[in-house]
Amino acid sequence: MKIKSPKFKNILDNLKGKLYKFGQLIYLTCLNFNDNQLYESANSCSFGFIFSFAPITLMTLTLMVGLLRNSKTILNYVLKFIEQFKNVFDLTPVLKEVMNMKSLSVIDFVLAIWVIWMARKLFATVVQAMSRIFKSVTKRNTLWYQLIMFVIEFLLIFIIIALIIGIFCLNRLNSFPVFQQLNDFLPLVFLAKLSTNAEFVIYSIIFVFTALIYKLGPGVEIKRKTSIFYAALSTISFYITSRFIRFFFNSSNYSLVYGAISSLIILMILVWFFFSIFLFCAQMMHSRMFLDSLSFGVLYLAPVKENELTKWGKFILKVFRKPVADTTKYSTKTYKQGDKIFSAGENADYVYYIRSGNVTRISAENKTSVLKEGSFFGEIHCILNQTRTDTATAKTECSITAIKSHDFIKLLRNNPKASAKAISKVSKYTAELYENEQ
Repeated sequence: MKIKSPKFKNILDNLKGKLYKFGQLIYLTCLNFNDNQLYESANSCSFGFIFSFAPITLMTLTLMVGLLRNSKTILNYVLKFIEQFKNVFDLTPVLKEVMNMKSLSVIDFVLAIWVIWMARKLFATVVQAMSRIFKSVTKRNTLWYQLIMFVIEFLLIFIIIALIIGIFCLNRLNSFPVFQQLNDFLPLVFLAKLSTNAEFVIYSIIFVFTALIYKLGPGVEIKRKTSIFYAALSTISFYITSRFIRFFFNSSNYSLVYGAISSLIILMILVWFFFSIFLFCAQMMHSRMFLDSLSFGVLYLAPVKENELTKWGKFILKVFRKPVADTTKYSTKTYKQGDKIFSAGENADYVYYIRSGNVTRISAENKTSVLKEGSFFGEIHCILNQTRTDTATAKTECSITAIKSHDFIKLLRNNPKASAKAISKVSKYTAELYENEQ
């Protein structure tokens, strides 16, 4: 004889509910990622990064050369430093080439400002993508906001470029004989630790700036914990992806085919994957924040008749219909047969979703219609902000979820397809109303 423990059953039900929630979250994220065309935004962001990376790299190198040439203190320090390695390798020819380069002028500074301004295309694209996700209506063109974003943009690109230049210089120095001999004496553990620390710094910077963009970019209020969690998820996912790419992409083979641009090709691939993951996690953050309304949006779009559903549609309804109704924050009420749900002349404060049972609706023209399980009703008067002109009564015992009118408007704002369906129903209603008045 099987003994069913209530505690064990509660644990299973709780686990099942979380699995349903996770399935809803992933489905809504993928659905809205496609509907919002974020793959195109990822392409635009990748192009924007490359567009920003090249000119700011040149600008940074120009500033470094100009600073070295115009500062006698730094120049003397460099000369004294390289004298210590003169017997090993002579950097004097390289330094002479640097000194022969032209000095900074007013035109250089003007061009630098122009380059930085043009580099803002990347962040403008990122902000547009975040606005597309969150349907932001908040004004973000204030001078203070622009100044903050400008500083963040410049620091982000400058730090990334500085790290890349630093890693490149270290790799080049490592190729000199003296450093190769030094590597033979250094423990492998030390070298591995040095490499790991450098990688940790890079991903830490990516995490910090991702968290800042998740916090400031959407144009809506985002909790700090939420932005940090999804920034960590994005950074970890990108780390795993980059490891996977570097494992399967042999850079030496690319170098044989593409030469010096092989590193740029791999960089472009990594940048595209980063922005794809970045926007996917941003979309997931939005889906989690508005999971209830987005889930009801899926139910609002679903056909009520079973014969109109495909196998995939039936599976989606199984994932959404009962779990959403069971765990929603909206209130649910049971009506007995003959109970009034609302009457003509009442304020339209709620939109109703039939979890189970049937509802009879009588219009102002005394036309009767029967609404079945899975139907929404009462939304037209909410959208038009009018009092009820029809009456709804429980034909059978019903379980009905009531959604407040302002929550339903948010639902429509977050779901363009649901909004289009609602507008279609309003248009049909107003057309019928106009015909009856003729």
